[in-house]
Formats: sequence, structure tokens, C-alpha cells
Amino acid sequence: MSTLGIDLGGTKILAAVVEDGRVLDRVRVDTPQTGFDAVVAAMAGAARELIGRGYQVTGVGVGSPGPLDHERGRVVFAPNIAGMVDAPLVEALEQQYDELQATGRPDVPSADEIGEAVEQFLAEQDEKGE
Repeated sequence: MSTLGIDLGGTKILAAVVEDGRVLDRVRVDTPQTGFDAVVAAMAGAARELIGRGYQVTGVGVGSPGPLDHERGRVVFAPNIAGMVDAPLVEALEQQYDELQATGRPDVPSADEIGEAVEQFLAEQDEKGE
């Protein structure tokens, strides 16, 4: 089984399917500078493209710039991305994945699994002081 990683950067979003430390496939899209909703849509679109290629994804990890509030699942502030102020990233990605899972694809993690993975990542980043 594979893991989906999404790296949110100031100029690009990189999504990749990884298995046993090996990148199987990736998608790169420009990071929208038109606000939070557009950023989430671009992240979800990259993930959908990879999942649509038939990968069985069992987990998701997300990387984001800026100070993070892992308890609330929010990006406090990412100065290099428009609209990323107190941005509810976990909730927004959960909603996107609820919609994707509703299509009946059995290989899409649940919203709870997505939320837990993102919250775990945010907590780890917070512990590192990043």
C-alpha cells in the first residue's frame, strides 16, 4: 500500500505517491495566489489526479509553511501564500476527501484518517519548532 504526500510551497504544490521510501508517481502544480480556497482546491486536485491513476493510498501526509496550530489543524500564517492566515487546512482537506470518498472509491482514506495524519504532522512540526 502507498502513502500520498502533499507539499504545499509558496510557488508550487507537489503531490507524490510513495511506497517503501520510493516515489512511484508525482504531480506538480503552481500554488494559486488567489486565496485559501484556491490553494485547497489545487492541493485536492493534485491528490485526485494521483488517486485517479489507480494507486491504493492508505495514508496521507501534508507539509505546509508557516507557524502551525496543530490543536486546531490550522496554518497560523504563511507569508508566501495569499490567504493563509488562520487557515483551517485540516478541515478543508477533510471536506475535499469526503467528497472524493463519496464517489465510491474504496482506496481513499476516510476524512478522519486524513485529519489524524495532518494533525500528527502538525504536532511533529510544532515539537521541532518549525
